[in-house]
This record gives sequence, structure tokens and C-alpha cells, in this order.
Amino acid sequence: MRTILIYISLILLIINCFDTNTSDTQKQTALVSLVLTQNNSDLYKACHTFYETESSCTTTPTSVSTTCSTTEMNRLKGGISPAASQTDAILTEYYKCWSICNSTFNSDSKCLSNQFSSQESYRAAQRITTTYESQKWEYCFTKCNDGQSDFTLLSGTTYPVDLMK
Repeated sequence: MRTILIYISLILLIINCFDTNTSDTQKQTALVSLVLTQNNSDLYKACHTFYETESSCTTTPTSVSTTCSTTEMNRLKGGISPAASQTDAILTEYYKCWSICNSTFNSDSKCLSNQFSSQESYRAAQRITTTYESQKWEYCFTKCNDGQSDFTLLSGTTYPVDLMK
């Protein structure tokens, strides 16, 4: 693991020397993203995928280290009912389910060519419910949060929608 981090750091240093068009924030986000994906837990992988579905449609994404922090994951786990289901495995399944909803929204809203200014504006657009893509997202998101998705581990669990705003 240490060797991998050293190689990643060297590669990023070399890229940094030759890449004058990339902002420092983008470089830092890429580094944090690489480090987080080195964590082989399913929870971090699912969180990172979820993060990518949101950040790919925003011009100023939040930091992956914030979105996938232990503090944020514990906060999200705390919203899962029943309390006995507040586990890494269940949160992993929620992240996977939410990622599918976000990917569908992204495709339908064509946000890759017309990005939202922030994560907040991205999430607000999902919740407008006056557009086809937001209605489709809400249906998918509700199925995830009601434990009625194709993710069998979510069966019998619920998640409050307002914790994701």
C-alpha cells in the first residue's frame, strides 16, 4: 500500500510539473480520489461511485474526502431504519442504489453538457419534480429509500429522504 501511494505521488508530481491548465483544486481532488479508491472496502468503493455520479454534473463539486468521510458515512448510517440495519453493508447498498438513480438523472437531464453550479443546485434540480427527469429520479430514489429496489439487502429498511439534501 505504501509503495502504491509513493508511485501515485510521483506520478501526480510529474503531471503537476507539466500541466498548467489544471487548477490546484482539481489536482487535489484527483489525488484524494486516487487515495480513497485504494481503500478496498465495498463501502468506500460504493461511496466513491456515488460521489462521481454527483460530481460529474457539477462545475464546483464538493470534495470526495467530505462526501466519503467517516463522519458523513456515520451520519448517513444513522438515518437507516431499523437501527439494527445501520451497517456498512446496508449503506453500501444504498450508495449503489442512489448511484443508479443519479446516473439515470444525469443521462436524462443531459447534465454532462450543461452542468450544475454546485452539489446543492444539482440536488435541488433532482427534487423539483416538475420535469420528467426529476420525476423519474424521485421514483427511483423513493424505491431505494423504501427498501423496494432490486437491492435485496435494502428490503425491510427505510431511509429518510431529507437526510440527503
